[in-house]
Amino acid sequence: MRNCIFCKIIKGKEPARIIYEDKDVICFLPKTIQVYGHTLIVPKKHYKDLYDVPEKLLSKLVITAKN
Repeated sequence: MRNCIFCKIIKGKEPARIIYEDKDVICFLPKTIQVYGHTLIVPKKHYKDLYDVPEKLLSKLVITAKN
């Protein structure tokens, strides 16, 4: 998506403090941290919403968050 900030971060077109990345998932800190430990964990492929994310990838996001 052209205006998706997450897609821009994944492509390296926007700066981000990336703390983890693999072939499917990227984890980074928000621009302004209001709560210690707040981390954004998103799939590298753009999806319309949570319901469009395949279950296998959704499980990987949760496992990534847990680790």
